[in-house]
Amino acid sequence: MPQKYRPIIGLLALALLFRGVAFFYVSQNPAKSLNIDSATYSNISENLIAGNGYSRCAEAPFVQDTFRTPVYPCFMAIIFGLGGSWLAVCFFQI
Repeated sequence: MPQKYRPIIGLLALALLFRGVAFFYVSQNPAKSLNIDSATYSNISENLIAGNGYSRCAEAPFVQDTFRTPVYPCFMAIIFGLGGSWLAVCFFQI
């Protein structure tokens, strides 16, 4: 390995270490890692999977939500749809 790549590899290794620590913290303390915003995105993704549209309502009527960006709930819906859990979402996000 050339000498000029060592700082970059060291920085990437440090970043991977920080991500590993973050994932370990989330897996050991899931209640502290979730908040109201997380629950809102989770409701939207669960409604997408159930076919109720882009809504954050937990039960009918499912009013469409236009205040949340669509990419993250769709990302969560894909992982939940494949049988994943919150931990899987956190792993792929980290």
